[in-house]
Formats: sequence, structure tokens, C-alpha cells
Amino acid sequence: MIKNIALNLTKPQKKALISILVMGVIFIIFIVFVYTPMRRELNKTKTEYEVIEKEIADIKRVAGEGKSLDEVIAALKTRLTELENKFPEKEEQILQDLSERAKKFNIDLNNTSPDKKRIVTDIECSSLNKRGCILQEMGIKMSMKTDFKTFSEFIKSLKDDFPFYLKLDSARLVKLAGTDRHPMLDIEIKLRAYLITQN
Repeated sequence: MIKNIALNLTKPQKKALISILVMGVIFIIFIVFVYTPMRRELNKTKTEYEVIEKEIADIKRVAGEGKSLDEVIAALKTRLTELENKFPEKEEQILQDLSERAKKFNIDLNNTSPDKKRIVTDIECSSLNKRGCILQEMGIKMSMKTDFKTFSEFIKSLKDDFPFYLKLDSARLVKLAGTDRHPMLDIEIKLRAYLITQN
């Protein structure tokens, strides 16, 4: 049918039809090889721009309004020091503070015993490695006698304002015989502490 139409067309009409077909082919080539790749590249550039904008916004947010770069760096260094102070160098510092904290709550502390330290290898500590330091984990077992309310307050204080980072692994509480009027508990807890030491 198209062949018959083409045969019936005059020469100017054939030229017009060829021009339309050529324009159509050029349009398809433009869409496939020019517009679509450019659109893809534009979207990629837009995404990269949005990422950069977000990073700039994050820096501005950290820097805060009206603060100089020196002030921001000083604040970050102070925060870093505060975090590092949560990881003492010597285990005696942690054990002593735990004993003093128990004494503060009038807890009858029977025993505090540390386990063998192990080097933490499953956390990336590149900044420590550069300074020749290692992160160590140490288990601590504490046995004590006190009532439930005091024990709860003691644990809360370790979480809220203990100077070093601790993790509570387990707690075993057993009611002592003959303390029905004022229930007392025989308690054993297992903690984990972390130390930063020279390699």
C-alpha cells in the first residue's frame, strides 16, 4: 500500500516525504544518542551537586553560626579528648572508681575481679594505630549485697555519669534468706571496660 502511495505521489510530494522520514530518523538518533545520554549525565551531575550541597550544609551546621574555623577545630579537639578520656590507660583506674562508686551507694562489695584483657581487632582504630596505641577490652566481675532499689540506682549511675565507658553484659540477682522484711540481694554482675594503651 505504501508502495502504491509512493508511486502516486508527485515529485515534490516525494521530496517532502523523504524530508519527513530523514527528519524522523535524525530526531530518533538525537533522542537515543544525544538527549538521553545528556539527560543521564545531567541527573548524575545534579545528584553529585546535591551531595556536595549536603556536605557543605553539614560543615556549616557543625561550624555553627558566628564561629571561626579555629573555634570549631578547638571544640572538636575538646570533644575528642573527652571521648578518649572514657578509655583509660590502666585498669586500676576503672577498678578503683567502681569500688568508690559502690561505696558511695553504701553497697556491701564482696569482690571486684578483672579478666584477662584482649586486643579489639573487629573495630577500625586507624587514629589510634597512627599514635602507636591499641584498644583493649577487659571483662570485670563484681559480687555485692544490697537491695534492689540501691542496685538499680548504682547501675543507672554507671550509665549516666561514670567517667569511663562500661558495658553491662549480665546480672544475676538472688534473694538472701532471712531478709523478708527488708529484702536483700546477693548480686553478681559482669561488665566490659575498654582501655587505650601503648602498643
